[in-house]
Amino acid sequence: VFFYMRLKRFLLRNRVFFYCHDLQSFNRSYFVRFIDKLCRPLFLKYGEHVFFAEKACQAAVEEFWNVPVKSSTVVSLGRYHSLSNSAGKLILRAKHGIPADKLIVIFPGTVRKRFRSLSPELERALLKSNIFLLKIGRGHKAINDAINCRVVSGYIDQNEFEELVAAADYTIIPSEFYLTSAVARTSIGLRVPVIAPDYGSVVDMCLGCMIDIKAISGHDENLDGLIPSPTSEEYLEFTDECIKRHSERVWDTELEKLVNVLTA
Repeated sequence: VFFYMRLKRFLLRNRVFFYCHDLQSFNRSYFVRFIDKLCRPLFLKYGEHVFFAEKACQAAVEEFWNVPVKSSTVVSLGRYHSLSNSAGKLILRAKHGIPADKLIVIFPGTVRKRFRSLSPELERALLKSNIFLLKIGRGHKAINDAINCRVVSGYIDQNEFEELVAAADYTIIPSEFYLTSAVARTSIGLRVPVIAPDYGSVVDMCLGCMIDIKAISGHDENLDGLIPSPTSEEYLEFTDECIKRHSERVWDTELEKLVNVLTA
């Protein structure tokens, strides 16, 4: 209680700015998560200004913590990509041994249950379709050694990761745990639409270039009719929207907003 009151008094007496990247800490340490749970509502309620990556993030945070944010600004900080499939998908697929004649869905995620990895039911439905599933991350396994699934485990550097995303037709992000998705930002920067929950930063960041994952979940048969082909008009509209969303989030504009608030 003493620490809580001291922190509240400090926030009320000083100019404190808080960048809210996620709903809560996912640190492995219980102590870190406890401190975050104690302090975050205070920062949100009594901090002078709170920054969010996207507009939809603020609504999710206020609902989760049941705390109204006094003053806020959307500043989409993060890594911005200039690479836009310049090497060509076919060249990148040949380089990484990915089939050229399949619809490629990449899942750069975790298998840890608390982060809601790709469900076995959805994975089986994907593998029944004319889809090649590329899974990146530790602990992944292909179901029944399916020939249309490849696992890339262990460490890969940022350049290789971007090439694998650029070689894909869709990026699938099944988790609702991360409020701000750096993977989604990378994907739209490479003109690759996403399949994700209508939640958090993707609501704004992927507007017009996203398939709601609920639309393809719960299907036992193949998903060929539910995921637009890369040659379809709908897919071309997706990639056009990726370009628009990416162009709205450039460093100069975002840093200017940040500086304006900090120097006011």
